[in-house]
Amino acid sequence: YEAWKKGAQETFLFSIFMMTKDQWDVIYYHTQKKTTTSFTVTDAEVTMTGTDVPLLQQEPHEPEPLELTTVNISSDDAARVASQKITERSVSEQNRFLVLQTRDGKPCWTVVILATDLHIYRYTIDAQTGELKEETVQDLSKSFSVERKT
Repeated sequence: YEAWKKGAQETFLFSIFMMTKDQWDVIYYHTQKKTTTSFTVTDAEVTMTGTDVPLLQQEPHEPEPLELTTVNISSDDAARVASQKITERSVSEQNRFLVLQTRDGKPCWTVVILATDLHIYRYTIDAQTGELKEETVQDLSKSFSVERKT
């Protein structure tokens, strides 16, 4: 990682992704190539998992650098905010992942929860203040089409 970082002056930390508690994916954005390089980080090691991968983005603007020094809210705190909202809905959490990125100049945690009611709940939490900024729900049952064969 250190050797790669020394030669990667045209990159910046873009996002951090966590699906399991003991593994983080750290993603850097290359400003000239418009690609990403990712590393998987565990307590034991840092492994490069992808290099020069084209960025798939849904929004038309360029990625923003993520400054970790501006993050005051931990991943655990962000997950607690989202879990509290799930509890208020009286549903159970099946799986979750967290993403830390800069959006509109501010670091934000996005917590995505797949619940047992076949809905995906997405919570955007300000990583400086802990304020819930956005909440969206997607009904997965409407995404599936069943084809009957006779």
